[in-house]
Amino acid sequence: DYLLELGNVSVALPALGCGNGGLEWTKVSAMIEKALEGLDAHIKVFAPSASRVAGHSANTEPTEDEIARANRIGFSILPEQTGYEIGASSTLFYKGNTALLGPRWIALIPSRSPSERERNAIASIATAFADRQSEVIVAVILNNATSEDLAKLLSERGLNTLLVLPFGALTRKSIEKLGNDQIRGGLAMMSNVPPSDKWSKKNFATAIELLLGNSCASIVTDPSPEWLMGKNRRTWQKSPLFYLNYGQLEKKIRKSLSEIDAVAISKDANSGQPKIDPILELC
Repeated sequence: DYLLELGNVSVALPALGCGNGGLEWTKVSAMIEKALEGLDAHIKVFAPSASRVAGHSANTEPTEDEIARANRIGFSILPEQTGYEIGASSTLFYKGNTALLGPRWIALIPSRSPSERERNAIASIATAFADRQSEVIVAVILNNATSEDLAKLLSERGLNTLLVLPFGALTRKSIEKLGNDQIRGGLAMMSNVPPSDKWSKKNFATAIELLLGNSCASIVTDPSPEWLMGKNRRTWQKSPLFYLNYGQLEKKIRKSLSEIDAVAISKDANSGQPKIDPILELC
């Protein structure tokens, strides 16, 4: 009734009652639409996710001190116009070879603690890319010391390698040394997590969003990727998904991979190397 008298005005509404109130947004949005239908006013309604993102960015903008400390260990803020999908964060910290800023990357998704067999498989993939003199960038989440070892393995084979940090640039001293090591191949680090934030499930999800949102293809080397069977498996469809079949995948995992159109990487009969042509065509 109030808006009816005002005529052609602009109105912004939050998701009424759907934050702390706990109401179901699908029902509330339908009620709002029904109540305001037919008005001359221009009405914009913000979904619950919009207020969460706004609150997140308001609390996580890096301070001048944090930016200065990050600069001292080699991290710089990338300008927004670089075009990367960085998720809810508004700031992207970067350190390393700036030549890696251009093309999209191949996301490598290993198991948490790769066995020798999986490490050998990853080495074979790296060698195949290197032998083709490919300029692709391989990106991997830096979870632990094992991830650092994998990054070194990739870089030592001459591949451009990007470490995506699921924690702030100021929270681990080890990344300062790793970034300064003289390793063959390009090595860089990137983080869209607030610089003083430690590892958390939320920050890990933010890093995954950065990893997948900017990949031309993803390669799963985990021999038993049960996590692909969960309710969030569609998350991994942001780019074409490839996987290594070690010959022992359970039927239910194969079915889950098939449902998200994942493609097995086969081996060349003559060289024994992984066939990477389908990936190179995409990247």
